[in-house]
Amino acid sequence: MAIYKPVKKWLLPLLSIVIGLSIGYALFISKEDYQYSQWVTLLEDNETRMYQIESAYKWDNKVYSESQGVWSEENSYYQITTPISDGDEFSFDAYVFEEQFYLKSSDHWFVGTFPHSFTEELAPLDNPFKWTVDLLKHAEQITKDKNGDHITYKAIFKAFPSIDFRGTLLSKQDDTYLEMIFKRGEPFSLEWVVNPVHPDSLGPLVSYPETLTYHLSFDTNKDTVPALPAEAEKAEEID
Repeated sequence: MAIYKPVKKWLLPLLSIVIGLSIGYALFISKEDYQYSQWVTLLEDNETRMYQIESAYKWDNKVYSESQGVWSEENSYYQITTPISDGDEFSFDAYVFEEQFYLKSSDHWFVGTFPHSFTEELAPLDNPFKWTVDLLKHAEQITKDKNGDHITYKAIFKAFPSIDFRGTLLSKQDDTYLEMIFKRGEPFSLEWVVNPVHPDSLGPLVSYPETLTYHLSFDTNKDTVPALPAEAEKAEEID
């Protein structure tokens, strides 16, 4: 009994601290999981709507491409512009369906079948909701902030399993985040700011960005996706 009493004096408080920390840690994890599930639920609930969309993709603050159009699960339409040099730009129209896509550039039509490498260049415009859900699986941390009618979710990333985003390999990250704002339960904007670490596999001489930014805005509308013009029937098939 002489040994038990002093042990009891420090053992019980220590156990209380350990149990308290364990409960607190469990609550922190469940809160993160809850915010993740809320975000995913909002994405899935809104995926059946139709949106007017505008996007801008930048590589080290230089515009890589811009687009505007209408998105829906069944089919979408975009006008896409990519700067080339000296103020010149390349532009084309894209009609995207579940199994096929049509491209129009300088009055020439092309048609392709999914899966196709074109999807990689189009992402996440082919399905911004699914793309976001897939990306969130790799988040290190998720936060939520409410301000009036707006709810802002933010996901922090440190590493990806070698994701290819429009030709850029992403693996280790430094201060990379995805922020999405919902207004009255509907998507309002999405911003992905990527600060990737240059992969050793690419070598020091391979051009690689210090920062990538992708901004996407959503606007619900009653318009329909423009119908595919009749001349698209003569489109040239591309591999």
